[in-house]
Amino acid sequence: MKKYVAISFGFILVGYVLLVFSMLIPNELLTENAMKSAQELCYQEDYPSLYLKGAFLENFCDADYIAVAYNQRTHNPLTNALDAYNYCYNEESGANRGVRGLYVTFYDYSQKIYEHSHAWHGYRIFLRPLLVLYSVADIRWLLTSLVFILVILICIYIYKATDKFWAFLPFLFSIVYYNYQLEALSIAISINFLLMLIPCIFILYGCINGKELDYFHACMFITGLCSAYFALCDLPSMSIGFPIIMMLAFNKRNDFDKLLEAFKMTLMWFLGYAVEGIPKFIINEFFMKLEGASTVLIWYTGKKHGVGIMNRFIKVGELLEEVFDIEKVQADIFWAMIVIIFVLLVIRKKYKEIVVKDIMAYSFVSMIPILWVIVMIVAANLDWTPFIFSTMIFAIIQYLWGVLIKDRNAIIN
Repeated sequence: MKKYVAISFGFILVGYVLLVFSMLIPNELLTENAMKSAQELCYQEDYPSLYLKGAFLENFCDADYIAVAYNQRTHNPLTNALDAYNYCYNEESGANRGVRGLYVTFYDYSQKIYEHSHAWHGYRIFLRPLLVLYSVADIRWLLTSLVFILVILICIYIYKATDKFWAFLPFLFSIVYYNYQLEALSIAISINFLLMLIPCIFILYGCINGKELDYFHACMFITGLCSAYFALCDLPSMSIGFPIIMMLAFNKRNDFDKLLEAFKMTLMWFLGYAVEGIPKFIINEFFMKLEGASTVLIWYTGKKHGVGIMNRFIKVGELLEEVFDIEKVQADIFWAMIVIIFVLLVIRKKYKEIVVKDIMAYSFVSMIPILWVIVMIVAANLDWTPFIFSTMIFAIIQYLWGVLIKDRNAIIN
């Protein structure tokens, strides 16, 4: 326990100091590229996507990220590191919906301020320096390139650990699914990918080298800390589900022990997220008297936009219908792949390899994204369902693939 307390205090302290240093960069050095980014985002049309009609390249979130990184209420870096805000723009439709909040940062100061200080916004420690050199288009390509490098490294790591070419295919299929190779071309989505891929590497290292359980708990705890610190718009099921599936597939422990570990690792992630997030909430609400923390409470009490709890349950159903629209190209590919695998299972008569404890373990991980998105939509009216289902896809493919090649746990056992 002392170790986790030390990690928590150290992470919060170092994170705050890094934010202060990032705020020491004069805004004048960021202005040119920030204004260029505002123009690029404001006049960029909806980006075509195969899985979500009318989806855009996360312009809304990227505009928020840049605006929060740029805006400073005072000249004091100590308080600016804790403060975060954007400008509201009351345009409810169109290709540039929501992006005007960044645009009016430079061209229209009459708009209402929207507080974002409920989160750490740790991405500012690298986004502010990058804005000195690049606009949003270049930053997107830089982060996306880093994401793809990590994906390739994980595939190589899995192959070297197993000497089996097929071993990394479930992971690769899951990354490609839902058009991630295109949707990752975004600051917001790239950050969430990094928060998922880096823990996967550490989990793989621990499994292959026979690390103790404390190692896996610490990995998930630190992942929770990082998720609360770096992301503005979290996709928690990615940074929880993918590392846990790595543990289920690679760890040499028996199935029931791994099922218990999946629960424990999930709890450690939430503990880390709470340890990092709650202090920021308390500091802003009771010491700095900023409204960002109160904004979150308004979301969770159902008062935002007058959206009631029952209406949000209805919205969950609508989003699920959108995700599983079989007319979409990638949904067809996925279901065709599942049918092919099932037929192969029948041909090879491998039903005897399917064990109840295996199904419990993989089903638990598959339910994480579903439960999380339902909670968040019902509580906060968020629209992240399509992105989150890739974790469930990964769990299903990893398990069925393992059964197909005569190896329940798919990799080492």
